[in-house]
Order: sequence, then structure tokens, then C-alpha cells
Amino acid sequence: MSILEFMLANQIWARRHRDKKPYPLYHDLPGKRAIAVRLAAMLAVFAMSILLLEVAGDRYGSTTVGGSTVAASRQ
Repeated sequence: MSILEFMLANQIWARRHRDKKPYPLYHDLPGKRAIAVRLAAMLAVFAMSILLLEVAGDRYGSTTVGGSTVAASRQ
């Protein structure tokens, strides 16, 4: 389903359900525990990505340093 079809379907659904009373605001908002869990998961993913980038950078740096010391000793 394309984005335009999705938007059109949402508009049709909204017009059909216009007369119904919406839920109170507290039904739409997630609980404090859900927010804390989402924040913790986001921080864990962020920390793991930083760790992986650090490890990848160290591996790349160690290969270039080793090659540059050999090239410098040959001069």
C-alpha cells in the first residue's frame, strides 16, 4: 500500500468514526514504565553502536600504524 493510499484510508476511517467520542488523553500516552524501558533500550543501542565504532576504529588504526612504522623504517 502506498503512502497516498494509506493517507486516504486514514481519512475515510476518520470520517466514519467522527461522531464517536475519542478516548481520554491518558489512554493515548504510554505509562512511565514504558517510557523508562524505551529510554533504556535507546541508550543501550546507542552505547553498543559507540562501542562497535570504537572497536572498528581501533582495528583500523592498529593496521595503519603497523604499516606506517614499517614504511618509516625503510626510509
